[in-house]
Amino acid sequence: MPVLYGIAAATTALVVTALLAMLLRLPALRLGIVDRRRQRPLPLLGGVAVALVTCLVAAAGEWTRFAPLGSEIGRLLIAAGAVACLGLVADVRRVKARFLVGGTAVAAACVVPYGDTGILLGLVAVGWIVLVTLGFKALDHADALAGTVGVVTAFGVGICAAAEVMDELAVLLSVLAAALTGFLMQNWHPARIGLGA
Repeated sequence: MPVLYGIAAATTALVVTALLAMLLRLPALRLGIVDRRRQRPLPLLGGVAVALVTCLVAAAGEWTRFAPLGSEIGRLLIAAGAVACLGLVADVRRVKARFLVGGTAVAAACVVPYGDTGILLGLVAVGWIVLVTLGFKALDHADALAGTVGVVTAFGVGICAAAEVMDELAVLLSVLAAALTGFLMQNWHPARIGLGA
């Protein structure tokens, strides 16, 4: 049954994200939530579709008990949701980089397993998470680049999590990879919607 749930969850995430990204395009244009650095304004609510669908599909797995997440994955989802909200604020309003760095650092500090890493390595992990997050954000300058890197990364880390018998994390990452794939359907050149911050 967990395999069937995984297939259903990934398929749902892919289809719903593609549809939601398509639907969010017009409101983003009307509200002016666009990237103006390109030749034509590009709507920036694709990240909302990816984050929302990933969280909802993962929560559905927990709620139905087909794929219980556990408390650690729940904390990870809450922190990821907070970073997604922070990115949405950055898309809607111009904010200082230190606001993004600080918010991401706080979210990362809430999910690092200090019991396994110790305080010093935990702080290094927080710094690494912030650097990777900001680096990933910087990839959204070209059509399909951030989405493709995200799919490959989520899928690869999901395989590593499955090999380490971290099933909850593997399911979450497969749902994220599927949601990013759905987003890519709207982000291939010429992109109709961007990921945003």
